[in-house]
Amino acid sequence: MGKKNWSEYWTRALIFMESPTVKEEELEKVRETGIVAFTKPYFDAIQLLNHAILSYATATKELFGGRPIELFSDIEFFNSLEWGITFVVNEGDSFEQENIDQIFALQPEKAIIMGPQYHGTLEDLPPEKVSLIQGYVDKVKENIFYEFAQRAKNRMVDRDFPGGLLMIVVALEGVHAAFLRKHLSRLLPMDERRSSKLISDFLREQGFYVLVQLTPHLFLPAAHRPSPDVLEECLNGINMRNAIMHALTDSKGRYKIKGYKNIEVNNAYSAVFKVYECFVKAYEDA
Repeated sequence: MGKKNWSEYWTRALIFMESPTVKEEELEKVRETGIVAFTKPYFDAIQLLNHAILSYATATKELFGGRPIELFSDIEFFNSLEWGITFVVNEGDSFEQENIDQIFALQPEKAIIMGPQYHGTLEDLPPEKVSLIQGYVDKVKENIFYEFAQRAKNRMVDRDFPGGLLMIVVALEGVHAAFLRKHLSRLLPMDERRSSKLISDFLREQGFYVLVQLTPHLFLPAAHRPSPDVLEECLNGINMRNAIMHALTDSKGRYKIKGYKNIEVNNAYSAVFKVYECFVKAYEDA
């Protein structure tokens, strides 16, 4: 038997932006020249497509559809994008199924072509880097915050910015608690069982949000302390995490996390990661 052509089993999606944002100057240019040069709402299209995928998976309870069902990252979306077509219609006009079939049959002159994706070096690691690996084997097995930090990085590479932020805040909370336990247990004049319970009570009663503002000044050397700006942005990231975890909404009932732009979430992630690295250094040196 010849090789099976599996492409016939994959779905092609048409994403309609029913109410796109069109600037007045763009409309004026169309009136004057007949040339359409609107801003392409690609990232809005990704969000709509992901909403459709999530709706399908939630309603059907299906996890597989040719391969595991996942939301599109921006890279995957643009790699799958074939055409971007702008239609100018009169207000109140609508598209029927026949029009949609015609759109699928259209063949614009230019296809969307993606440039190369850049990656890290494929060369062998230098010996000084390899020599560090063995020292981390036991540490990584002992402390789960290393794993959450790595998962955070993977989420960011996949362009899952809220997921990356969630994971890095979990990693920071983990290393922060591990550092305090390690540091305070050496200072408390009591047995290990009592000191462990006291530290647990301290962490629970004071709360992570308050302690992460105090502990850098109380316990970290000045040279390894995060700057006030980084710490402030880190707190913003923790607030974003809380907005996700506690389903916080604005005055109109919309989820607060939906109001953040990717660049804002990315900046918050970077700040949380910097504070995480400060506590990792303190934990490893303690």
